[in-house]
Amino acid sequence: MKHQHFDVGIAGFYGAYWACKTPSNCAMIAMIGDDPEDYMARSCVKWLLKQDINVLTMSPAKKDYGHHNYPLERVEAAINWLKNHGIRKIGIAGASTTGTLALTAAVSGTFCHIIHYRIHLLRIMNNIGHNIL
Repeated sequence: MKHQHFDVGIAGFYGAYWACKTPSNCAMIAMIGDDPEDYMARSCVKWLLKQDINVLTMSPAKKDYGHHNYPLERVEAAINWLKNHGIRKIGIAGASTTGTLALTAAVSGTFCHIIHYRIHLLRIMNNIGHNIL
């Protein structure tokens, strides 16, 4: 799967963007796994791409296992990048510690002012759990 990699120093966030084969104006920010390109993240990407959803996988840093230092401004930078590249419907999902971060970002004033779209976190996470293995 081809993807575009991002570093905090240049893009304002650490992650990877995976585009659908067919044009789509929706994307999911997926904070799953310890690195945006690890097995868990790629499994999530594979499933979402089959649903015609572009995916931006994110992590605080390369192989960051703690996820305790994850500024919400990085999510804001990722959202801005997606919007600047034609994405109009954006969801956000996480697992474990990043699930809490995803919920925080989804309900924060910053996220709500940047995007006025529905967040399908619970439905997507439920489907991922049943379909990727």
